[in-house]
Amino acid sequence: MLPSTYCQQLPLAEWQTSAHNATRLPVVDTCLDTEDLKALCDALIVSLSLIPPYALVGLATFGSVMQVRKLGHAECIKSYVFCGGKEYTQKQIQDMHELSTTTHAAPRAGQLIPQQAFGAARFLLPVQQCKFQLTGILEALARDPWPVAHDKRALRCTGVAVSVAIGPLETTFLNTGSHIMGFAGGPAMEGPGMVVGNELKEPIRSHRNIERDSAKHYKRALKFYEGPARRASNNGHTVDLFAGCLDQVGLLEMKSLPNSTNGVIVLSDSFATSIFKQSFLRMFNKDDQDLLQMDFNAMFDIQTTKEPKVSGLIGHAISTGKKSAYVSETEIVIGQTSAWRINSITPKTSAAIYFEVVTSAGRPLSHGSRGLIQFVTYYQYSSGQMCLHVTTIAQNLAKRTLLALLRPSTKKPLP
Repeated sequence: MLPSTYCQQLPLAEWQTSAHNATRLPVVDTCLDTEDLKALCDALIVSLSLIPPYALVGLATFGSVMQVRKLGHAECIKSYVFCGGKEYTQKQIQDMHELSTTTHAAPRAGQLIPQQAFGAARFLLPVQQCKFQLTGILEALARDPWPVAHDKRALRCTGVAVSVAIGPLETTFLNTGSHIMGFAGGPAMEGPGMVVGNELKEPIRSHRNIERDSAKHYKRALKFYEGPARRASNNGHTVDLFAGCLDQVGLLEMKSLPNSTNGVIVLSDSFATSIFKQSFLRMFNKDDQDLLQMDFNAMFDIQTTKEPKVSGLIGHAISTGKKSAYVSETEIVIGQTSAWRINSITPKTSAAIYFEVVTSAGRPLSHGSRGLIQFVTYYQYSSGQMCLHVTTIAQNLAKRTLLALLRPSTKKPLP
């Protein structure tokens, strides 16, 4: 394993290309207590001032129904409403959002978007165009109006909310950096992905129920969330989960969302706690160049000389299925490929790459044999600028295996 001090001394080359806007879509649970909901909205309002003015933002809310807020209408607030108890296909989501299946190029950083430019501009606009309206919506956001009986739980359609929120992004911002930030104050209790029923007499599944395979909704919910996770990860989008609840929120069922997209998970007792506020706002930390310390949609490729072969990767990534001459027959975790997608990266992101030294016809390695390994990472800066980052190392070859640790560079574009 290569130490971080050695990694910092490796030869490095970087190329930058034109910039594109990054996108952030908060998905807010409106079944929260009034105090929790206000604290969450206040944190979101603060975050609007921490992201670049050209970054695209939107807002979706969910309770008994899911609503995608339509921006750009100063006269009144409009929403697209989806039934919380119904599972929608990808095509249905596109049609109901009135989105074309034709992929559009993401707008460049600093470019203002006319509302009629393309379908998703009704829901996602640069901060500088919609900050005032979005602030007003968040300040006026109220609890879900659906009545809740004393022996019932509030209906919460988390599964529908996550699936529908991915719709505008996967149609219009394919392979462009995007964060879907889900905020939940309890488990899903309606529709696909539900974890527990709305009857209070029905307890949420325990570890023992899962071990005994007696959890009523577990397998069905687990399988459902794998669908949105696959859609988001394949499109280069990240799903972050923030939970503000003393009880469980069904994170086990939703684990594929952050795992496949390298999203963050923040668990707190309430959205009004300082732990949540500090953790959430830390996502918007900036470097000495006033750029957010987060990058998006990384494509990570490995090229080697003849002997070292790639066995696999351990980390929050997905395989691109690239079958090259650099792939080993031995598979370790995410293997059988020499390229992966990591949808979100920060200066602290790391991944372990495993190699196998293979010689022709089983011949032993000659004394002093060395191999070349090249790490090629193509990703999007928080400024929107695209970067090609290449690191090449020469390594003495062990007799059997070689293990290298990749640590992304913290360098940013030159001013």
